[in-house]
Amino acid sequence: MGPQARYDQNVLRAAIERFAGLAIAVALVGLPLQIAIAERSPWWLALASILALWIARLVQRLLTSSATSTLAKGECSKAKRRYLVLRITAISRAHRLASELSLAACDAAAEDFERCLERLSRCEVLESEESLFAVALNLRAYCMARRRENLEEALTLADECVLRRPYVDGFRHTRGLLLLELGRNEEALRDLEATWGEGQGTPLFESERCFDLGRLWSSRGQDDYARDYFARALRAFPEGPWAQKASELVGPVDRATIDSLDALL
Repeated sequence: MGPQARYDQNVLRAAIERFAGLAIAVALVGLPLQIAIAERSPWWLALASILALWIARLVQRLLTSSATSTLAKGECSKAKRRYLVLRITAISRAHRLASELSLAACDAAAEDFERCLERLSRCEVLESEESLFAVALNLRAYCMARRRENLEEALTLADECVLRRPYVDGFRHTRGLLLLELGRNEEALRDLEATWGEGQGTPLFESERCFDLGRLWSSRGQDDYARDYFARALRAFPEGPWAQKASELVGPVDRATIDSLDALL
């Protein structure tokens, strides 16, 4: 299928989805309200239906924002419940796919990598859906990295993600993680350090990034650097899983070390 044919198909799909959304609003809100108040004006029916559709979309945006912030805090179960509601109520294909991929991200964040991969195998994401396609590739590569399997294949997927969206920190982190698992430490360091930015990223992501940098420096025999990054992982998100993993590797990090990092950062 050529670019023009894909464009025409997307335009047609968007028009059908908009019409379907309006039809649902009429059936669920407009007509029942007309019956309830004995109002027969077609203009009133149209206004009530459009207003209901607008409110539904506003609620969807708010729920999406809430689910995203909840996942960023590491509250995977709570985020999954919200994404499930979004998937069930989604009308458009793009929203359904985005919700399904978000559910897969919740599985990955909870370290249920097998379930994440199973969920991804059921998602039919087209290459023309560029953003969603890149997210699906990255999640697959990330799971393979954490499971330490098919690393070269996973690196190929991660390279494609970075090529498509070089500004997405999560994609760079996944590639850095894979390079670390492959023992290509210099390249891994460049990708992992490139994901840092003042005031950017979530505490959970920063904790994970620092944990992986700690592993990298530890593999190079630089124990002081490693301990510093493990302490940063704990400082970034003390209640998170990566802080716990850091403590398991080097023992509990004392409060004085964390306070000293606060003074430096």
